[in-house]
Amino acid sequence: MKKLLFAVCALAAISLLAPDAGFAQWENHIGIYTSADAANHCIATTPATQTSIYFVISNPRLGDGTPVAAVNAFELRVLVEGPAGSMFRLAETLPVGAINVGVSTDPYDSMYIAGWPGTTPVVGGFCSVMTWNVLFLAPGPWYFRLSPTTNPGVAGKMAINVPVGEENFLVGLMPSSDDFANPVFSAGDCVVSTETSSFGNVKALFR
Repeated sequence: MKKLLFAVCALAAISLLAPDAGFAQWENHIGIYTSADAANHCIATTPATQTSIYFVISNPRLGDGTPVAAVNAFELRVLVEGPAGSMFRLAETLPVGAINVGVSTDPYDSMYIAGWPGTTPVVGGFCSVMTWNVLFLAPGPWYFRLSPTTNPGVAGKMAINVPVGEENFLVGLMPSSDDFANPVFSAGDCVVSTETSSFGNVKALFR
């Protein structure tokens, strides 16, 4: 419990200084995908479609470039643009024992400052820290953005807490789209390629 509380408090404390070190292969990025291996960032949904989406960190590294082995906390905000009242989050799965001190009751605007007593390993450069099971009741489209919390632990970024021995480090994260104004995931619109585009055709939605 002591380690869990430390992890949550470390992310919540904006005065804590720590090393600050889209697209799935970039370092210190996080995106939303249809699988934990970050293979696909969209679905061509139809009404009454239920699916799981994964919040996946890619290639996390400490400030000195050392690859991160495991994480035990994260902070971010999820913003969803789409038909009001037509998307339902049926389940929200965090690591075992996780406590979220953010407010995540609204699936269209959810805040996470979450920590857990164990650690979640980075495997093959990827680390899935949360899963949503969502139900879409309209054709959409929906666009999902990730952004910093209202009081970020790392200024201007999302963050993870990285335990290294007896020490803990906050590492800043950018969205997989590399721009907070651009979506990282879409439902009902799969026209944008993660590898070749910057979501320019939908960026205007968020201006």
